[in-house]
Amino acid sequence: GQDEFGGDEVQDIVQLIHHARKLPEWDRRNIYMFGWSRGGMMTLLALKYGVDVNAIALGAPLIDLTLNLDHADEKREAWVRRVIPDYDAHGVESLTARSATHWPEYIKVPTLLMHGDADAEVGSQHSEILAQKLEAQGTPHQLILYPGGNHYLNKERQAVLDTVTGWFETHRKA
Repeated sequence: GQDEFGGDEVQDIVQLIHHARKLPEWDRRNIYMFGWSRGGMMTLLALKYGVDVNAIALGAPLIDLTLNLDHADEKREAWVRRVIPDYDAHGVESLTARSATHWPEYIKVPTLLMHGDADAEVGSQHSEILAQKLEAQGTPHQLILYPGGNHYLNKERQAVLDTVTGWFETHRKA
């Protein structure tokens, strides 16, 4: 009912998949998730809350809300207070709860990370840090950095779609 920027509304995703599994036309063996930017954060949160999928693909994902946290930046602080309702009560803890770099152990499925190295909205360090964490724990993953790519990878759109399709096909169960 209310957007909490990765709060309780993640349960909508969990419930959607739960209900979709009941549809007779649903291929229960092959379930994937693809999230972009904030959608990448939501995809990872869905994994944290138990969604079971074959693989995920993330484009320019928002991985760590604590990166570049500067309480002196009043504009950012006001934004955080507006979009994260429990921030006043829980502070940085409410940010780490939404930040996959603080709980990579929940990411056990093959993960494709795609990011433009010229992304001015969500820096590529988000994907790079998560790739390092996945590598350390042995989670299958691939990181693709697009030279000069912006947040939306507009110029690389077809390559991105082809890569995601190939990634999911690679992790398809017969």
